[in-house]
Amino acid sequence: MAKFPTNLAAVVLMVAPATASPTDWLQFGYDQAHSGYNPNESQINAENVKYFKSLYSVELGAAAAPVYLSGVPGANGPHDVLIANLTDGHIAALDAATGAIIWSKQPAPAEPILHSTESAPAIDPSRNYVYAYGLDGKVHKYAVGDGTETIDGKWPVVSTLKPTVEHGSAALTIGHAASGASYLYAVTNGFNGDGGDYQGHVTAIDLTTGAAKVFNANCSNLAIHFVENGAFGVNDCATPRSGIWGRPGVIFDSGTNRIYVATANGNFNANVGGYNWGDSVLALAPDASSDGLGNPADSYTPANFYELELYDIDLGSGALAIVPAPAASKFQHLGAMVGKDAVLRLLNLDDMSGQNGPRFVGGELQSLPAGGWIDAPTPQTAVWVDVHGDGSTWLFTAPPISGVTGLQLVVDASGTPSLATRWNVNLTFSSSPIVANDVLFAGDPPRALDPRTGAILWSPPLDTTSYSTTWGQPILVNGRLYVAGTILTVYGLLPDPIYSNGFEQAQ
Repeated sequence: MAKFPTNLAAVVLMVAPATASPTDWLQFGYDQAHSGYNPNESQINAENVKYFKSLYSVELGAAAAPVYLSGVPGANGPHDVLIANLTDGHIAALDAATGAIIWSKQPAPAEPILHSTESAPAIDPSRNYVYAYGLDGKVHKYAVGDGTETIDGKWPVVSTLKPTVEHGSAALTIGHAASGASYLYAVTNGFNGDGGDYQGHVTAIDLTTGAAKVFNANCSNLAIHFVENGAFGVNDCATPRSGIWGRPGVIFDSGTNRIYVATANGNFNANVGGYNWGDSVLALAPDASSDGLGNPADSYTPANFYELELYDIDLGSGALAIVPAPAASKFQHLGAMVGKDAVLRLLNLDDMSGQNGPRFVGGELQSLPAGGWIDAPTPQTAVWVDVHGDGSTWLFTAPPISGVTGLQLVVDASGTPSLATRWNVNLTFSSSPIVANDVLFAGDPPRALDPRTGAILWSPPLDTTSYSTTWGQPILVNGRLYVAGTILTVYGLLPDPIYSNGFEQAQ
């Protein structure tokens, strides 16, 4: 059970004033592509981040990545709210200024609860509601102000009918389709490693109607939620696994108007006419529908898929990263994929296999080492465009045993894009990196780095605790760095020109 503070036992310091136009952090990785890049940060920069101080810490309970909403109406006026899902199934809303609990809820099946969730919540585009995965296998809808749950003929919405074997650990995603519709996405993987009757699948929920569609990574010809140990080919699939383990879950790309999921170790037979899509990147329509025959819109499967399955080096340990391409690139929609095998693959999202459709193998534009193999979900790659420099695109990967690596997208004279490794810093890491105003935050606890060189600009004080969970990600919003784990630790600037302006006083 999470320990919610009744008396705030933290030392809370006065902090720098908020910006005139505060920013929200509405879902994992800031945006629907989960880039980890906040382009609207203005208070923290490469000059003043060295003055970061620990502002407060509170005992929260094991939490995944938080989300943030500014200016939420309250009895005593508007306040900024931090919302996190805890592994025991609680969703908790905190006052971002102090860490005090505003409300908490815990939808759950009957005790004992033998499973958990590491799923990050997502805030509705209206800013009135927050969605969270519950241990009952459903996605729940709460009012951001007081936690009142919407319970009607639409909500909560089923994400899995196998909540004791299918794990809802990846973040929820909200994506906005070209049609104007907005969708909420939830995915599943397994609880007991690769054991049990589980299948990775996507549930896409229309936020206007509450209607849901399902795409199954195994038995994709059946667009339904399976039941545990059901009748194969009717309401269950004979083939298990192919879980979607990437920390952000679904990636939405507005450039292609598609969603992308990466599956983990499991049977792949789509290249011979089957409906199993283990160790693949799948592109789907925004509502997660197939062509009616179980085919995704497109797919990428490494040529060594059998080896990935045999040795449990899941491609889908991570998730796709959307890579902005310069005008000179012959491929305008790019994606990068890092899995448990620590190979970085650059893909053409308009034709991932290079063979004009799904069910083929191979076809990546480039593959290169991205560190060492690690038996854990892979941190999400952060993507940053150097708008204050040369305008180039950078990627920051962080396999835990190989540190943090900065890679730059380059385009040769023929228009062919590729990734070039520029630096590596040996930082212990388990949460996903983020970038804001030319500062990269990476490591666990997070350090501030120069994204162009990897030079460390700031390290947290030795007397603070800020370790995040394996599924976590810090957020940097409105001048504050929030690191959620068993302890929520918040860093920022003190209200003094020496900190807020980045100029040191004369000696």
